[in-house]
Amino acid sequence: MLSTSGTTREEPAATKDTTAGKSPAAGPQTTTGGEKGKRRRKELPETRPPGVPQDPWAAFADAAAEKPPGRIRRAFRAFGRGLIHEYSRAIYLSLIFAAALTWPTLRDPLHTLPQDLGDPSQQAWQISWLGHVLQTNPVKLWQANAYFPTPDALAYGDSLLGYAPAGLLGTGPEAAVLRYNMLFVLAHALLLFGAYALVRQLGARPTGAAVAAAAFACAPWRLAQEGHLNIVSAGAIPLALALLARGHGWSIRYGFRPARRNSGWAALGWLVAIWQLTLGFALGVPFAYLLGAIVLVLLIVVPIRRFRQFWRARRLKATQNPGKQSSDKQTPEKQNPDKQGSDKQSPEAQSLAVQSPEQQSKPVTTEPPKPGTAEQSKPGTAAPFKPGTTVADKPGPAESEKADVDKSAKDDKAPKDRTEDEPDKAAGSTTTPAKTKSEQSAHALGNTKQVLNKADRIEKAEPGKPEEKKAEPGKPGKKEEPSGDKLTGAAPTPKAPGKDEPGTEKDPQGKKPEEKPEKKDAGTGSAGKTAPRGKRRPESRPERKRKPPRPTRAVLGWRLLLADYLGVLFFTAVGAVLAIPYLRVPDLSTRGEQIKDLSAPLRGLLIGPAESRIWGAAHVTPRASLGWAAEMSLLPGFMLYALALAGLIFSIWRWRQRLFLLLGLAVAVILTLGTTFFGGRWTYLPLFGHFGAAFNQVVPGRLMLWVTLVLAILAAGAVDEFVRRTEHLAAQRTPARPGPLLRLATLLPLFLVLLEGWNATAHPVTPRQPEALRSVGGPMLVLPTDALRDQTVQLWTTSGYQQVANGGGNVAVAQQTEMRRQVQSFPDLASIAYLRSIGVGTVVLIRSEVAGTPWEQAGDVPVDALTIRREDLADAVVFRLN
Repeated sequence: MLSTSGTTREEPAATKDTTAGKSPAAGPQTTTGGEKGKRRRKELPETRPPGVPQDPWAAFADAAAEKPPGRIRRAFRAFGRGLIHEYSRAIYLSLIFAAALTWPTLRDPLHTLPQDLGDPSQQAWQISWLGHVLQTNPVKLWQANAYFPTPDALAYGDSLLGYAPAGLLGTGPEAAVLRYNMLFVLAHALLLFGAYALVRQLGARPTGAAVAAAAFACAPWRLAQEGHLNIVSAGAIPLALALLARGHGWSIRYGFRPARRNSGWAALGWLVAIWQLTLGFALGVPFAYLLGAIVLVLLIVVPIRRFRQFWRARRLKATQNPGKQSSDKQTPEKQNPDKQGSDKQSPEAQSLAVQSPEQQSKPVTTEPPKPGTAEQSKPGTAAPFKPGTTVADKPGPAESEKADVDKSAKDDKAPKDRTEDEPDKAAGSTTTPAKTKSEQSAHALGNTKQVLNKADRIEKAEPGKPEEKKAEPGKPGKKEEPSGDKLTGAAPTPKAPGKDEPGTEKDPQGKKPEEKPEKKDAGTGSAGKTAPRGKRRPESRPERKRKPPRPTRAVLGWRLLLADYLGVLFFTAVGAVLAIPYLRVPDLSTRGEQIKDLSAPLRGLLIGPAESRIWGAAHVTPRASLGWAAEMSLLPGFMLYALALAGLIFSIWRWRQRLFLLLGLAVAVILTLGTTFFGGRWTYLPLFGHFGAAFNQVVPGRLMLWVTLVLAILAAGAVDEFVRRTEHLAAQRTPARPGPLLRLATLLPLFLVLLEGWNATAHPVTPRQPEALRSVGGPMLVLPTDALRDQTVQLWTTSGYQQVANGGGNVAVAQQTEMRRQVQSFPDLASIAYLRSIGVGTVVLIRSEVAGTPWEQAGDVPVDALTIRREDLADAVVFRLN
């Protein structure tokens, strides 16, 4: 058909040929404008000359293609993926749950402190002092303004040095209280996230890791420690362990995986561990013991693995170079192959000799196989092993390929249907005449020459067949054993069609049934039927060859070793530097008695603290039997006990892993009991009894942290196994997803653990700072003074950081008790002389705090005969001693 318009679409060639072939009778041919346009367009060049602008339509088509994203787009995509990552969601949930679990801390964070006004006030002052001294004079870091005139006053307790950057924000008591409350909530969030990251790294699922994190952060015994920020700030311990395990590619469930090693994560883990050590020695010393044990295990395990890999490398080298080993010890037959060939025939020749004349006279076909047939043998495959032969009789690679070709040719020429195409031998059918022995010998000699040609032994034998692949360097190759044809000069005798072969069955009457396509054996590489898994076929696998040893691989790698070396070095150096001021602090003569008095009995593991809303009122009577209830109520939670007990029987962890966790649990419990377990002579005291009082190791019950962590890991195994079986049960439903009741059942342990950690912690209001402490300078003494009020005074000094003789805590209890005894009768000549001797020049008496104290009348005593001066302020009385 002719085109009648100026369209740009060209017609197919078939249409043009039909139009051109019309007869003249059809009338004159007319050429339209569209056909002329086609001819003109066909004459245009397909490519533009150089220098000519690009075709706008082609440029538009290229612009329509999607361009690769730029740096900004990739950065936004990475940021978006980071926001929805599993650990990002874990951080969000940790913050939310931490705010809920510590409520009402954030209800009035400017004026209230959790639990009491003692240690929280002192620790709020410590963090403020750290920020102040870093801005003014970092050299005097340990010379705090309290406990005047004693040096190293900051070492009278855990320094919380890791929170120093937070101390740079804000000034004054209200800023100190707000800062403490924010760190208090963040510490609980770090407890949740650190435990979650550790249990996930060990191999648990998100549900089990969430239960373990809640049990670790919300254990009832921890509610009695809410007034100690240094004890609450333990989340960096599991987080550091998780990072170190991730960096070394290790987990409980999957073991050591070298492919997942990462020196960056390991270095970050050591940094987090160092930061945890800077928060204080109360938790830092046990953590250092654990890291030391891990390093000791590495020092033992790594050389053992290196030694094993050394022998493995030798075995691998021996497997790759078998000829080098056999060159030294050769038999006389191998050294003289010609002599051996003259004396001994090849196995093929022996098998031919023992055959009957009828078997030797069977036809032998040499027609090559048809291309593309299933019977055509593949390059590199070996012939099936004949039953009754030995390993030495097994043909080499070249002979195996030749045998495969002959067999495939025989199978290709053999008829497929015996009943139609092949006449019965019993009916007198004729067969192809067999070759004579001379022809067979000539044929064998020619094949032998082709086999021994190393340059192209396969291609010359069968033209068109691909060359045999050479063994790659570094991979063990097949050991080529000397076959009979190499020794005697005779080629293997082709197998007669009537002889039994592996994978075929012979009819009792001599008829050959229909053959099936042969399959390559995955285990041996030979042709034949594929053996089922778990069963051995002697026809195709004459001997079980040992797998070649794995290549040598570095146990840790030099980067990871460097990260560990530097991590241990810096951790030790930071610990040694931090310990210097603590070693200068005077020790207490009663430290051993304090350890004995604060060691909890075994029943303390079943008694909840008073701050627990669930068990506080229920355990009033058993708690009264404890000597120091706040440090001896060590219940980690009955729900946690139940889940951990179930985890010993019903868990995703293996039995040996559960036994290892059970052993660690027993060690942690024994250390937590302190001197209660056989006096602690061989347990707690050798490890912690030699530290001074400033290192804060006099309370063994704080090691309950490790007991709770091991119990949480066991509980995570039980919860994950329950979730796994729930998913398996849900897969049998329609639709294949858990129903509402099953989902609730998987979350029930989490709800119960959170419920058991519901707190009833008090949040008292901090006293208002007196106006006198904002204007009066030091050194001074604030009256009244006692262990509790002095910690509040320390908080008040955060506006001016005047030097004060006040100070609370158990470390300086001896000197502070002596100071309070000397000034109990102030104002008098003896107390004034004592204060002048220690350098105190001002005494501030807070009128609102003196009721019921020895200084209740001190503000009204005349001072003219005492050579001091008194100033009456609105809320205080100031005595000038100089």
